[in-house]
Amino acid sequence: MPWPMRLGPPLDRDIEDTNPGMAKGKLAYFAAIDGVRFKRAAVPGDTVRTRVELIGGRRGIWRIRAESRVEGDLVCRGELTCALVDY
Repeated sequence: MPWPMRLGPPLDRDIEDTNPGMAKGKLAYFAAIDGVRFKRAAVPGDTVRTRVELIGGRRGIWRIRAESRVEGDLVCRGELTCALVDY
């Protein structure tokens, strides 16, 4: 059984903005990744900025497109699936 990774409050807010009431009282957990490409390494001291876009979802399962950059250079991109669970 894989260890669940907490995606964090920014994702919770994004889901709440898209579907009011859907994320209230819930946590978003990482479930799967697809099409992830690492373009270059981020090294200690780099500031990594990640842009997240909700693709869609239903029944508490959400598809997300994410892209990470360091100083404007693409570091990583891909699609994530997360599950909303009660806490």
